[in-house]
Amino acid sequence: MTEAEIIRRVRKGIREPSPRLVSDEDIREVITEAVRSLALEMMFIDRRYFTRAKAVSSNTHVFVFPPDAQSILRVWAMQEKARAVTAASGEGEPITLTIPGHGFADNETVEVQDVGGNTAANGTWKVANATADTFGLRGAVGNAAYTMGGKVFRSSKSIDLLPVAHIEDTTATGRWRWYPRGDAIVLDADQFAHDLYVEYLPAVESLALTDIPGLYHPGIAGYCVSELLVIPAQDDPACADLSASYSRNAEVWNRALETLRTHFRPAPQPNMPRDVMGWGAV
Repeated sequence: MTEAEIIRRVRKGIREPSPRLVSDEDIREVITEAVRSLALEMMFIDRRYFTRAKAVSSNTHVFVFPPDAQSILRVWAMQEKARAVTAASGEGEPITLTIPGHGFADNETVEVQDVGGNTAANGTWKVANATADTFGLRGAVGNAAYTMGGKVFRSSKSIDLLPVAHIEDTTATGRWRWYPRGDAIVLDADQFAHDLYVEYLPAVESLALTDIPGLYHPGIAGYCVSELLVIPAQDDPACADLSASYSRNAEVWNRALETLRTHFRPAPQPNMPRDVMGWGAV
């Protein structure tokens, strides 16, 4: 179910005489509450379901966590720096990126991240029609006008998994290792001229409806009705009808929780950069 479908189901479940007293924004806020509740249940069962991976850049040996990261699980050292995107062709067009002096060649696999506006550019792609300053993303079609940002990484097969260092054992001159400090990844190396690829667990607050399997979306609708529906006094003609609606929707939510706790088996998630970046894909 999409968000719009859930909102329609919630309005049907509330069945108030003046349903516009509850705005779509009110319903969206309660959907967010339900998503976070389900996400916490899923993380308790197997936190790997939400594992994400992202490349991060720095001009020093200190790298900031991805903005949605709760905790860093693993860190790899890339073999080069990312290239900055300066333009991405617009909505409905085959996407062509502009990156002066990019150095990529046709049929290379690249990872595109953080493109603003034309977000359809983000993902793993094969390079096509490369020129000195531009190249196409094979099969990518724009979904909006480009606004700002974006970086591109070559899918290097010589990426190295870095061990975690205990801060008391760091030397700043030894083999590359990393340790967390606040919301930063610090490299235990006196010189570091590359980027990092990190696997991390996102914060629950950053998760969206699309992160929750569709099987549990009816439960989210039931949760919303239960939270938003106002039961009138017992002498009100609508009391019995709305009380029944509350009970039915509360049961839908509880059934979703029970199904999750007894049958949830997350599909295998990508847990290595080569899986996320599509290495070996045609």
